[in-house]
Amino acid sequence: MLILLFIKKNKILYFIIYEKSDTNIIKMLWLLLLLVVLALIYYYIKSNQRTQIVRFYRDNCKYCVESQPEWDAFKAMALADKVEFDIVDVDIQNNSIHTRRWLDSYKIISVPTVLKITGWGSKEYDGPRISTAYMAFALEK
Repeated sequence: MLILLFIKKNKILYFIIYEKSDTNIIKMLWLLLLLVVLALIYYYIKSNQRTQIVRFYRDNCKYCVESQPEWDAFKAMALADKVEFDIVDVDIQNNSIHTRRWLDSYKIISVPTVLKITGWGSKEYDGPRISTAYMAFALEK
């Protein structure tokens, strides 16, 4: 009997092939148990990463300036509701290494851009620039 397991890591599929025989069936069961435990640990870590709502902006951007009051209202609502996510503002004019990493990692090409970043990936906001819509986006699963 042949057991084939697929593990997705960085978009590359790895195959673990293990041939079952009478002499090493216990080893096979331990290997299977180890893989299940590792999968559960991975899921736990990914699921428990705190969600971040990130706004990329530029001070001299007309649309960024226009949407700033609604963004501030969203942050005030989130603070009052004691929500389970972090809100991050990233000024793209800041040439720090951290800003460059954010921009490169999430392929930010225009501002204002709002992203929801979880342990499982990111999603770009494309709705109206109003505080209640930001909150609905942040809270959706």
